[in-house]
Amino acid sequence: MHIEHDHKGQIYKLDGFVYQMVLWLSVRFNFTFTVVEPKDGAVGALVNNTWNGMIHMAIIREVDLVAAPVVPSSDRIRVVDFSISYLDEQAACLIPAPTFDRNKWTAVFRPFDYTVWLMIIFSLVSIATITWMTTNAYWKWCLDRSHIHATLRFQLPFSQNFLFAFGALCSQSKWIPSSSYSTRIATSSWCLMSAVYAFSSCIIAYLTIPKSHLLVNSIEELANSEILQVATLKNSIFETTLLQSNFGPMKNLGDSLRKNPENRLTRHYYNQAKLLDKVFGRLALTTGKLQLDMLMELDYRKSRRCDLTLLPQQFMPILKTCLALPKGSTYTHLINLGIIEMNELGLVDQWIKRYVNQTNQCSHGMRKFHRSETQTKHPLTLSVLASAFALLLLGIIVSYFTFFLELYFFKKSKNSLVII
Repeated sequence: MHIEHDHKGQIYKLDGFVYQMVLWLSVRFNFTFTVVEPKDGAVGALVNNTWNGMIHMAIIREVDLVAAPVVPSSDRIRVVDFSISYLDEQAACLIPAPTFDRNKWTAVFRPFDYTVWLMIIFSLVSIATITWMTTNAYWKWCLDRSHIHATLRFQLPFSQNFLFAFGALCSQSKWIPSSSYSTRIATSSWCLMSAVYAFSSCIIAYLTIPKSHLLVNSIEELANSEILQVATLKNSIFETTLLQSNFGPMKNLGDSLRKNPENRLTRHYYNQAKLLDKVFGRLALTTGKLQLDMLMELDYRKSRRCDLTLLPQQFMPILKTCLALPKGSTYTHLINLGIIEMNELGLVDQWIKRYVNQTNQCSHGMRKFHRSETQTKHPLTLSVLASAFALLLLGIIVSYFTFFLELYFFKKSKNSLVII
């Protein structure tokens, strides 16, 4: 029921699928009606053994019909009558949309966990050490047996054994490093860059497919989250359910509501725009899925981005929504008959689709693209592959630095040479 007021606070416009239901019932059974708003803006909850909201108005017979999606509960059934269910409402929780990892500078290292990289380095050092020791022992044994007193010219130093193992890892097993360390470092950086393309499928998938990370994935994570706090509409069935929970994560969420009473949103937040501004990015709103779909669509229309999503785990069981009437009301039979006829005619589904955009761009995980974007294949750009080229540039810089060090030590050793 969408109600708009004028500057004097008087109702001047009514709309919404519940209003359409009441309007159709009035035509079908030939009655007139007047809309009365609850003073506290609540559907109705039992607080300190006293009912409030629209349920209280029905108990004292101030109204003949509660025209709202009311969910029956054990407490409510004892004080008011309910019509048959006209809608199965799924409870859900609205949370910030997944954050996407757009850091391309570390893309070279991201396909493997850091422990894998450490083990690769460890294995390279181990292989280089083993080959260096075995080749030294082998050539020494050969020279000892042949009694040849000569320099072990066929021995490779440890650095060359390491670079040979590194070249084998980079599918460059026939490459033999030169004696210049600057050349080795430059070539090593190139080999490491080529190693990126050895597992290019992982790299391309990481760079082109967005990696999303939800703040919370379950009720347990929400209950233990230090970033998000649960929020709900005050005196709603969702608030009552959380506050009455006695164990598990639901109890923790109820304790969070007690600890943070400002998260029990009052009637001022029945306005969708105000409710969106209140909870956006800061609170995990718990209410009916239809209302949350409307909030996501409202946010999408404002920003053209999907900044909100639903908690993947089902928050509560499917809720049966009904209309409420005073206990023993003579209108209950007619209301039930009218709801049956509306469902048979498909009117309820039509009104819900009209007022609640169930196929919005965000609630079903869809994203809106322009036609040109869907038909064009975008190649990998330099910015996407920035990490690989940055690594190559770093290797070249280090190789130049090493080259100048080699020149320095070479000149120093040449100047200190003494001829006898």
